[in-house]
Parts: sequence; C-alpha cells; structure tokens
Amino acid sequence: MAGPSEGEEANFKGLSKYFNSMTSTGRANFSKATYLTVAALFVITKVYKKLFKPTATETTKKK
Repeated sequence: MAGPSEGEEANFKGLSKYFNSMTSTGRANFSKATYLTVAALFVITKVYKKLFKPTATETTKKK
C-alpha cells in the first residue's frame, strides 16, 4: 500500500505532521485548509465590499 509505515510517520515534526502528502489524513487536512482559505477570502471580500460601499456623492460625476 502507498504511504509510510507506522514507524516512518513518527518522524514528521511541525506542520509536515499534519500536512504530509504520504497519508490520506495529511491530504485531507491539506484540502480542508485550502477550502477554508478560499471560503475565508470570499467572506472577507463580501464584508469589505459591504462596509466600504461607495456613497451616492462618490458615484456621481462632478463637472
């Protein structure tokens, strides 16, 4: 089967312990983090646009 044996998995330290590409858990964590990042960016842009909506005087052209 693909991936490290149980003894090799213990050698991972830091973020590589959670985001390694050798195990299905590591790949799942990476995809969850990717989806969470995309969703967070979407929410941040929606909130930013809502908070800083241009006023009527800014949208009209002054001659």
